[in-house]
Amino acid sequence: MKKYLVLLLALVLCFGAARAEVAQKGDLITAGVEADFPGWRLVGESTYGSGKWEGELAHHCEVILMQVEGGELRFRTLHVIMNAVEVGDPVPWDVTDYPPVPVTAEAAERIAAMDPAEFDTFYSLYVPEAALPGCAEFLLKEGEHLADLLVYTDILVATVENEAGQMGLRIAHWDGMQYSRVTATAMSGIVSVNEYHSHSEGIELYTENQQLWVFPSTDAEDAPWQVGIVFSDDDLSYVIGHDCLLEYDYYCGFDTDQHNDGYRYGTPTFPVLLDGLDFSDVPSGLSDAAALLDATGYACTKSDGVPVYDAPGGNILGSAYARLVGTVVSEEDGWVQLLVGDAQRGAKLWFRADDLAFGNAVNELHCGFPSFDVADDWDAEQAMPGVTEALQGDELWMLLLVAQTPDGGWLVLVNEDFVIEGRADGFIDVGPCWFEIYAQWEAEWEAEEAEYGDDWDTYVPGEE
Repeated sequence: MKKYLVLLLALVLCFGAARAEVAQKGDLITAGVEADFPGWRLVGESTYGSGKWEGELAHHCEVILMQVEGGELRFRTLHVIMNAVEVGDPVPWDVTDYPPVPVTAEAAERIAAMDPAEFDTFYSLYVPEAALPGCAEFLLKEGEHLADLLVYTDILVATVENEAGQMGLRIAHWDGMQYSRVTATAMSGIVSVNEYHSHSEGIELYTENQQLWVFPSTDAEDAPWQVGIVFSDDDLSYVIGHDCLLEYDYYCGFDTDQHNDGYRYGTPTFPVLLDGLDFSDVPSGLSDAAALLDATGYACTKSDGVPVYDAPGGNILGSAYARLVGTVVSEEDGWVQLLVGDAQRGAKLWFRADDLAFGNAVNELHCGFPSFDVADDWDAEQAMPGVTEALQGDELWMLLLVAQTPDGGWLVLVNEDFVIEGRADGFIDVGPCWFEIYAQWEAEWEAEEAEYGDDWDTYVPGEE
């Protein structure tokens, strides 16, 4: 045992010595950085190991510089992998400049006199409270002041407060030459930014009663930011799509494990775009949000074993499971044609109208798609001939067995985009829907608790 303790101590000492050596090298490299960048002040630096450099651990050094000049507060980051850099040699810095923060003359003088240690640069470029008066006044309306200001690679993110104590969010978009536009929410309750989880592609917010994730929208050029995820403690968290809500677990991600029970279909009727948004109008939980969906035009199979046809009264393509969802394309004498998948690659399938549920009734049904496993040497192209071409270069990330064909094969919904035929032997261990499996596990858990009470976890077989 003593030998192992000595070995462990030696490893710790070696590792500690290596870290100290890297940190010391970083200090030596950054010692002259202000001389290399005249007019800039060092406000943050760090060294860390990550990834590989020519087969060994890459040693990174990052530096954050600040400058106040010409009525602007500017930040610049420097980065270098130190492995090949010798102390005293010119450092091949990678330089990243951030959007400028316009400042008043009084603010410029005050910031220039501040101690660099006052700037919090560990996770984000966070402008300290003492520097805020006179900064980025173009974001403010009369009677407002900055509560927080963060600088990212192509945006400024600010929370503002008015004389009534109401707060709002401002996102200023830098196009490389100027601030092209400002996204502004309504003034309402408390709004704060979680700087540790935020960046140019997404911002985590805390409001009066919510935790939100907002990100740039691809659906509306004139309002580029929208609410993306609403986190909830009392109700289920959810992701907002343009035509659905998706159940979301903060630690486990999306509830899409070979079924679509995690989806609530329909267009949100509550506001989601940030321009003018009052955060209190966004439902805090999934059940409240789902009640505000407009599912007009949606339909789904309402039970297992529903026949799928190629035309009204035509050939049977398969036997569908419950909650195969599509949008209504056409109706004809008691028959309904649904588009399953997207408009470009989806399949148009026919059903008897009596076999379908319509509108918001879709969200009251549970899925029946079977669970399945795949062999270790399973090949998607072999199981579903033509799937590679149909994917059009996209990554394969979701397969749902939505119907069984008359010959024992499968109709497979791929990535929610298109339906393709799968071979009967392409999928193995086909069994109950995961929803049923979860329900069985929960029933077994409850039965154990009922039988053994508070002592069930200490039960030892044979000690009845």
